[in-house]
Amino acid sequence: MAGSSTRFFCRYDKGRPAQEACRHQASSGYLENSVAGSAGDRRGGYSKHRYVVHEGAIYGAATSDRGQTYHGYPYRGKLAKALIDRLREQAVEQSCEEGFEQWVKNHITVHGSWKP
Repeated sequence: MAGSSTRFFCRYDKGRPAQEACRHQASSGYLENSVAGSAGDRRGGYSKHRYVVHEGAIYGAATSDRGQTYHGYPYRGKLAKALIDRLREQAVEQSCEEGFEQWVKNHITVHGSWKP
C-alpha cells in the first residue's frame, strides 16, 4: 500500500471513458487498493509500478519520484500470471469478472514472475 501522503495523477488516454475512470480512481482510493508490481532490486519501501482493477479494466500507475506521486493510465502490456491472478480477485470483489477477462484477452501478455 502506498503512503498516506502519496498523491495520484492521471495521464489521460484517448477517450472520455478513460478520463472519467481516472478521475474516479483518483478520488476513491486508487493507490490504497492497488497491488505493487515486482520491486526487482529496488530498495526504499516503494514500488515503481502499481496496478488496480476498475470496471474490468486494469489500470497501472508509475512513479518517477520514489513513490511520492503516481501517474495512472489504462494498462496494456506484459504482466506476470500471479499478478493477473491477484487482480482477478479484485475483479471478482467488484463483480466485473467478464470485463476483466476481456481486458486481459485484448490487452495483456502473460510474462515473467511476480513476488508480492
